[in-house]
Amino acid sequence: MVNIGSPRFTDTFTEFLDVFLPGAELVSQRQKIAAQYPCTEAPYDGDYRLCIATVIRDASFTCNTRDLYSAYPSISHMMRYGFPTASLARRASDLVPLFSNYYSEAKAILEKNNSGRRNWFGVWLLD
Repeated sequence: MVNIGSPRFTDTFTEFLDVFLPGAELVSQRQKIAAQYPCTEAPYDGDYRLCIATVIRDASFTCNTRDLYSAYPSISHMMRYGFPTASLARRASDLVPLFSNYYSEAKAILEKNNSGRRNWFGVWLLD
């Protein structure tokens, strides 16, 4: 049985990247990821399992909006939101204003999806 936390060779991370992003055309991306996540340095200190888990988390589960904007500033746009309390800041709460064109449309979406209590944006729209 292979112990993932203690690899037998130092290029475990390189092998992971080769599987995760295969092909010669992605060499540059693999090199950039390896530079961003130096598995032999802090905070990973040789814990390849932690290093790989962090890459998977950041690539698949973390909102990378800021990274996308930084990479492509001339062809992307951002919206900034503020919430009065943390409890009102819910995942994907930006979708209503992002995909609605008018106040009345946003209000209708919120009213339709209001399940017995006011959601974050509905506090202002529906009162």
